[in-house]
Amino acid sequence: MAVTRRTSEEMIQNVRMSLNRPEEDDFFQWPEEYYEHLNKAHRHCYRMVAQAAPNILITEGNVTSADAGLTYDLGDFHFGDLELYEPPGPPHGARILPANPSSGYFGFWIDGTKIRFTNQTLYSPLYLRWTPETVAKIVPKATHVLPAYCEDWLEYETAGRMASKTGFAGNPDRFFAMATAEWEGDPRSPSDMGILGTVKRIAANEGIQYASGNESRPWYRGIGG
Repeated sequence: MAVTRRTSEEMIQNVRMSLNRPEEDDFFQWPEEYYEHLNKAHRHCYRMVAQAAPNILITEGNVTSADAGLTYDLGDFHFGDLELYEPPGPPHGARILPANPSSGYFGFWIDGTKIRFTNQTLYSPLYLRWTPETVAKIVPKATHVLPAYCEDWLEYETAGRMASKTGFAGNPDRFFAMATAEWEGDPRSPSDMGILGTVKRIAANEGIQYASGNESRPWYRGIGG
């Protein structure tokens, strides 16, 4: 049976039950304080997943130039590779490969959050596949952007952060310990690789898409993650 992703409402309800808090609660403001800490946990996990396997979180978009093709401002930093495509974008648009600024070949390089080409070129627009550094905020009726197998980690981490509030009678360490077991694997089970093992296994296969010889990028780029 397929995994059903939890809504943000379900997740903060689970956190409240884990903390054993009443519905009428003067200590934790409902639901604002729960969303505040859920978002902190979400950004934390997003960064860890993106560092290990950014292609899991990759998104498609486009960007235009404000200076006749001299630069294209992404407005954000990113994890992993940045893939650029000429119109009409992937999969039919030609891919633009990275190049040194002084290269005689046409390509791009990154200058802060801006894209620059070895030869000034105007695309309307320029298409991209990337993993932005910034993640959208979780609000009511919105969900997270992570794989479903990260949801238990998110709840444990959120509970631990909330239990760390001065004056709370519970011990946050037990929640952090459960979050660690989710991420690294249960120490009681040597076969459990946790979330980290799952995403690293996915990252190990990222180079296979270039092994067919139909892509100008070398087949070995991207292997190992």
